[in-house]
Amino acid sequence: MLGTVIGILGGLGGVGMSALSITIGAAGVIFDIPGSEVCFTFALRLFGLALLGALGGYVGFYKPTLGIVMQLIAAVWGLFVSLVLWLLPFSLFTIGAVTMAISTKKQRSILRNQKQKSAIQSYWQ
Repeated sequence: MLGTVIGILGGLGGVGMSALSITIGAAGVIFDIPGSEVCFTFALRLFGLALLGALGGYVGFYKPTLGIVMQLIAAVWGLFVSLVLWLLPFSLFTIGAVTMAISTKKQRSILRNQKQKSAIQSYWQ
């Protein structure tokens, strides 16, 4: 559950950072500043990655392995697109994925231990 919340917060942070970058890129396009098209394009990519990571946080509640993969893809790919604007979402997506992996491992070990008990043992405990 904690990995889901952290992943969604990372998505919100990523949307905020990409909105900032979209605003800067749009202002550059309006004032004909060279290279602003690249900034605008990268901002759209960051927005998509933020949505991917937030969706990974949501999907991780139902399918943890898929959520972990989606968050890690969004975190690492975002670093390649923009290092400075992606530091907060990168850390949140990475922490969310690790937390989700740890809780998934604990849940699986609990399920394995419950299968080994008989019906009477599980009733009395």
